[in-house]
Amino acid sequence: QFRKRLPDVFPELSFMPEKAEDPMVRKVRARTTCALSVIFWVAGDQLEAFARGQAADEKLTERSWKEIESWMKSILSDAGFEQEQALDMLLVATMLHALGRIPKFHAQLAPDAVGHRQVLAHVMADETLRKVLPSFMRLDQRSFRDTIQDCLTCEFDFEQFLHAENIPANLVKVQDMLQGLGGGKHKLNVFLMCVFAELSASHGNLSLEGSLYMTEERFSKFSIGVDALRLLADGRSECEVYDKLLERRAGG
Repeated sequence: QFRKRLPDVFPELSFMPEKAEDPMVRKVRARTTCALSVIFWVAGDQLEAFARGQAADEKLTERSWKEIESWMKSILSDAGFEQEQALDMLLVATMLHALGRIPKFHAQLAPDAVGHRQVLAHVMADETLRKVLPSFMRLDQRSFRDTIQDCLTCEFDFEQFLHAENIPANLVKVQDMLQGLGGGKHKLNVFLMCVFAELSASHGNLSLEGSLYMTEERFSKFSIGVDALRLLADGRSECEVYDKLLERRAGG
């Protein structure tokens, strides 16, 4: 039922048809559908649905799930608005995150942009162009739109950070995002939940039967990066955050 309603709730999905000729577009659609399902499963406390496609000896544990669920609850309760509104914001962000990867969207609306984040940044910043994002525009609270825009256009690669493949200076981009309007722990949590949904759905083109990717082992590694980044919201420096990441990676 949830998946069947998606095209009606999120008109932007028409940019990525399920039966598109381009296999890359079909892949983006499948992963976006899976990412939206991830948010739905976490918000509804549906661990069984989330982990049903995982091998028995790799499944995400109840303990890790409770951690994810608690994280979701903090996002929904810390927004200062009704939980339904905050959940809608999270779903809209998740739906939009890969839209800039669609060649037609890129070529027609932001031909000079480089990278999917710059495509979204260009479209969201233009009062005329952003009308092609009705789900984004229908959000009542400007703070929600600002949060989505900041989170989806932040030029920071979490996976590279997780693998210690970038440098502390890259964290300045996240720091800048947190210092903007409505910044702080709530915005960081929204950003990280979007990353979680995207990574969890990274095998969505192979199967929509739960999250094939986010097993217990992968979540443990993911959590290392999350815990390190949260230090930024506590006022720690970029170097301190990176040192914490390296320490945790080394088992310290």
